[in-house]
Amino acid sequence: PLRPVEVVKDLMHSIQPGRLAINSVTFDGPAWPDVDPVLVGFWLVEYGLAPGVVFTATGDGRHQIATPNETFYKKPLCVQRGRFRLMSKTNEAIFDAGVKQLTETSELQALPVIELMISPLGYSQKALDMEITSDVELDFLTRFQVCASLGHPILVSGMSTVWSLAQYATRYTNQQVVIAVGGGSYSIERGMFSDAEAKGLSGGILEAFGKIFSKGVQVWTFPNISADGTVTPGTESELEDKASHALYRFLVETGKIKAIEEKHISAEVLDPATNKPYRTEVQEVFNLICRGDESWKELLPDKVRSVVLEINAHGQGFGPLECDVYGAAPVSPLEQFAGDFYEATGISP
Repeated sequence: PLRPVEVVKDLMHSIQPGRLAINSVTFDGPAWPDVDPVLVGFWLVEYGLAPGVVFTATGDGRHQIATPNETFYKKPLCVQRGRFRLMSKTNEAIFDAGVKQLTETSELQALPVIELMISPLGYSQKALDMEITSDVELDFLTRFQVCASLGHPILVSGMSTVWSLAQYATRYTNQQVVIAVGGGSYSIERGMFSDAEAKGLSGGILEAFGKIFSKGVQVWTFPNISADGTVTPGTESELEDKASHALYRFLVETGKIKAIEEKHISAEVLDPATNKPYRTEVQEVFNLICRGDESWKELLPDKVRSVVLEINAHGQGFGPLECDVYGAAPVSPLEQFAGDFYEATGISP
């Protein structure tokens, strides 16, 4: 019998791109025992068969594939995007504050959504000929477990740009969509004003922002926190490029980009005496794990820490990690796999 991954690969056979949209696929019955729906969603996105696949919590600690129109319908959405090898305390705080503010402004209960980003191989014969190795799947499943620990809906996504996320989300809800960014040393210039955001658009970055904000989507910024604990509102960033800075100030002044208000942010985050866990980047947490430094446990939300310890207890995912000569954690199998594919085939991500 065909393996489930081969069935997924054949779903678009002889169908021209753009003629069919796939939201979800379910394997059921005696011929398909123990097919992990999380891996099915991963395959759909990895092979370019779907821009994203939504998972919702079932209440027993698991997630199931769901349709975006049912999950997002008539709900205000607070979306946080990332590759999430780990979920930090900052990620948790951004959701807490963002959801509070969005619920207050929309007068409806806001739904937090985790966009778990991957770099898909895309839909091509070269991609379909690639076999995803077990270490790559394990890397993805580990990230999914980390995200699932917070209990929010998860959007497994191959959408690399903010504008593609904005257009996807507004397709399924008529309520406010907020993309929440910031924290730590986050740079909005690097995150939203880069050449990658405008790739393939004849109108460049202006067209990208038109696509982001055309249906009322807003970007909300969480404060940056420097190494000494100093808190700076996210809308006070200074962009190096003068033209980008002028555009950024225009977007702030017109309410397209807004700060998450301090009244919604916990005192622990705002106080330099207590905000050390919110200054640490995820990569540094990995480096601590790699070096065997137990202080990493203080830098993650309780639920995420429990998942990491459970995964490590089974000898999977996080440890042991081989440090480089500088004591840093290695590139993950998921990123390495995508990078090797792009380099070998000449296909651009």
